[in-house]
Parts: sequence; structure tokens; C-alpha cells
Amino acid sequence: MNNEKRFLLNPVSAAAVLSLTLVYVVDASAQTAPSSSGAPSGSAPAGIAGAPSESAATPTGGYGSGALSSGTLGGPSDPSPYYIGVSQAFTHDSNVYRVPDGRADTYSSTSLLGGFDQPLGRQRVFGRAYVTDNRYRDQTTLDNVSYSINTGIDLETVENLSGRLSGTFNQSLASAPSTAGTPTATRNISNTETIEALIRWGGPSLLSIEGSANYSNVGYSAVEYQQSEFNHSGASLNLFYHGGGPLRVGMGIRGDVTHTPQAFVDPATGQVQSTRLTGTYFDLLADYEVTGQIGANGRLSYTRQDSSGGGDVVFSGWTGNIGLSWQVTGKTSLHVDAARDAGFNATTYNTFAFTQTANGIALTPVVAVYQNNQLTTSAGVSASYAATAKIAAFASARYQRAEHLNVFTAPGTPAPDVIDISKILALGASYQITRSWGAGCNMSYEQRDVSGGTNFSYDAKAISCSTQFTWR
Repeated sequence: MNNEKRFLLNPVSAAAVLSLTLVYVVDASAQTAPSSSGAPSGSAPAGIAGAPSESAATPTGGYGSGALSSGTLGGPSDPSPYYIGVSQAFTHDSNVYRVPDGRADTYSSTSLLGGFDQPLGRQRVFGRAYVTDNRYRDQTTLDNVSYSINTGIDLETVENLSGRLSGTFNQSLASAPSTAGTPTATRNISNTETIEALIRWGGPSLLSIEGSANYSNVGYSAVEYQQSEFNHSGASLNLFYHGGGPLRVGMGIRGDVTHTPQAFVDPATGQVQSTRLTGTYFDLLADYEVTGQIGANGRLSYTRQDSSGGGDVVFSGWTGNIGLSWQVTGKTSLHVDAARDAGFNATTYNTFAFTQTANGIALTPVVAVYQNNQLTTSAGVSASYAATAKIAAFASARYQRAEHLNVFTAPGTPAPDVIDISKILALGASYQITRSWGAGCNMSYEQRDVSGGTNFSYDAKAISCSTQFTWR
């Protein structure tokens, strides 16, 4: 099947618990619990449940991430650009299916991971990957193999011309989208492929130009979620002005297309229909960084989205995001972000219509098309503390509200909007036993409430501990 990752849900949309395994290898990842947004879960080291997810359409460290530059594992400060490792984690989750009154279980995640970061003259090639075998004690139908592969090349040539080409491939558990009705205890595996390219000209000069392109494809294993599968492609062109000092400003244009091959079944014909969402954006951009201690960036966009297939739905308005990273002290760092983004969804559902008959009013079952714009607002804060050179701790909180707007049904009757609210908390600590051996534990809490055309709610609590060993 072709897979869908709800691309315009903010990257934090599935931010199913901003957790880090806090074991040794940065960016190593493994099994996650089903995400809270219907998008594929993100990656997390050593089987920790509820990791942050990332949008296939939004490169990490983009506008609004507030990300500061940092070294990469296997970089110049490491004795070797290559590493390989093993990891073992045990997780207890109070709601492994992410459904109302869901079942609890304990599962084991055994991982093999590795990576490299190799300079080649002025270029650099990199890659990191993990594969995890996840085994559940009671809910054995959820047993699965998850993986994540990220690889690419950084390019630098003459005349201040540079760029990056990268690809990411993920497989993990995923949960139900809010418009698919009340979720059931079903095993659902998501697969996501993403390719991104960036080219930059100008370097440290007064003016610089950046162009980018991306393609993503997302699919689900469960037949219930076929209507959520999609592919997405986009491109952008930005012009930046950097007059010296910590501030850089820019402006740009973007365009993207999202194709959902099996969006819904037309009630009139019984045929599967596709939808095509076309977005155009005018962006105002800003970066601000002071001596590596404070980094901020933001985007304000005028957004217009038009859809075709199964009816036309138009969204226009302002969207954007902002992020701030602050190295408060040598031991404490803080990250804050907020976003407002637009998306699209179309599916079918069963409802009832009031029909006038000779004997009065009758309640008639109707299979209706649920088609809408989607507006997602999210905010999050996370903090980390390095108590010693070997002991660290972190905490995070996230709020997300997705609103499905301008809804109509096939018979032409209005339908209520759907409001999907998620709240996520996480707390964890790690101990770097030796340079190659680390261990960590974390706890997370997730609450999700969906109301309107679809109504359900659930919460989930998870605790996980892991250990990891790497060779280089």
C-alpha cells in the first residue's frame, strides 16, 4: 500500500512525547508507541515509547525550529567517523493501541544501530541507521520490526556554492487519524520515504539565495487507513539579506502538491476518489543567533490552498512558526517552539439524515464524504540539564490543537467540525557509564481528546529503561 504521513500536521504534530533515550549515540532510534496524530511516529533511541515525530515535508532544523548548530557523531572531535552499536530497552505502556480504554502491556526492543560521518575533501557524506525487533508480552499481534535510515551528502564548491542531498526511510507503529472514527485496537505499521535537496549560493556575503525541493510518500499497513495514504512534493526559493551582526532576514515563495490516491469512496457511484491539494505560500523569514548561546528563527507565511477531487475546499490566511534555543548556563539548555499550519483531509464516515416521509420524520443512514481544511496550532517547551559530565536529565511539555474546518457531507448537509487536542509530558534521565556504554530511563504521559464529527478520548502512560553499547 501507499502510505500517508499527514504532512501538514506540524512536525510536532505527532510529537508524541518529546523523549530522548538519553543513551550514548545521538540520533540513534527505535520503536515508538503509536503516535497521537495519525502520522507515523518519529524515531527514538533504544525502543523508548513516544518519541518526537518529524514531518516528511519539513527538514529538521528548518524555520521555527530554533536549532543551534552542533557537532555530529563521528565528526572531527571523534577518533573515528564510524560507529556500530547494540541497544536493549524494556517499556511498560498503559495503552499500547492508543484507543479509548486501551490495554496495557510490556514490550522489549532489541536494536542494532550504526552510522558514519566522513569528510571527503570539501564534501561530507553521512549516514545513520537502526533496526529494532519489538516483542510484546501479551499483545503479540503488535510484534514488529521498526527501522530508520538517514543518509546524505553535504556539498561545497567554488564561488560560495553549497548544498545537501539527503534521504530518510522509516517504519514504525502509527495510530488512527481523528477523522476515521473511533479508533480500534488494530496493528498499523507506517512506512515513510523522504528525499530532500538544498542548494545555497552566497555564503557569508551580503545576499544569499537558497533553493530546496522535497518529496515524501507515506503508507499504512492497515486497510482501515488507506484513505490517509498520500504523497507530497514541494519546492521553495528564498532570498536572504545578512548585513552583519546576529540577524539575517529573508523572503521567499513556496509551492507544494499533496496527492491522496484513495481519499474516499464517492457515495453516489461507490468508486474510490482521489484528492489533490495545491498550496502556494509567500514567506517572511528571520534568523537570530548570538555567540552560540541564543538561537531563534521564525517564518510568517501568507498561505493559500486549493483542492480538487470530491469537491473544492479553499483555505487562505496567515500561518507560520517560531523557535528559540537558549543555552542558559554551561549545564542548562532550553528550547521553545510554536506553530500554526494548514493541511487537508478527506475521508468517508457513516451518519444519519432526517428525512420527511408520509408517516413523519425518519432517521436514515447515510454514507457521507467528510472533506475539510485543517488548521493545526501547537506549542512546546523542553529543557535539559547536565548535572555532571556523565549524568543528564530532561523534561518537556507539548500542546497541539488540530481543527478540521469547512466541513460538508455528500448529501449537502453541514457537519460539525472536528477538534483534536493532544497534551504530552515527558521526563527522563541518563547516565554515561563509560565513553561507549550508557543507560537511561524516562516517563511520559499523553492525553488526546477528539470532539465534533468524531468523538473519543484516551490517555497513555509509559515508562522505559534502556542500555546501549557502541564501538567505533
